Amino acid sequence: MSSEKGYFHPDEGYWQTTGEPGEDILNSYPDGTVEVPVKPNSDCSWDGTDWVPEGKNHLPAQVSEEAEQRIILGTKINGIQFKCDTDSISRLEGLLRGFERGIIGPEGKTYKTSAGVDLTFTTQEQVQTVLAAADDHRDWILERSAQIQNIEPIPDPTDDDLWEKPAA
Repeated sequence: MSSEKGYFHPDEGYWQTTGEPGEDILNSYPDGTVEVPVKPNSDCSWDGTDWVPEGKNHLPAQVSEEAEQRIILGTKINGIQFKCDTDSISRLEGLLRGFERGIIGPEGKTYKTSAGVDLTFTTQEQVQTVLAAADDHRDWILERSAQIQNIEPIPDPTDDDLWEKPAA
């Protein structure tokens, strides 16, 4: 059975074999070469005892931009994808005011989402529910953005795992 082996030398760097090298191969390695665990990915370096992630010098502004994109993308609310950007929130607030002023009849108002789904709001409570969920999503993204910006080094903000909401 063949298994990968990793080797490191301070001047030569890291290399990997696809099996157990023979004694003659091992003897040809420069003095100071040590066997190390296989490198887990290209974004890490050997610190003498373990592989450590290398910062890619991601900037706080990149995290903020990613957060804004995720707010625009939005979230699923009752199984329907809703954008949570300022324009979308403003539309919901306008619809809510229409219900509050009593100018929307029992047939409600029907809108088409950017995903092409027809959605009819027939009560003020329906609008309030969606608006609250959109606000909660936007607030969570902004809070998570601040947390990510405080990680040293700042990880790749496009990594979806960073933005996973914990289970409630």
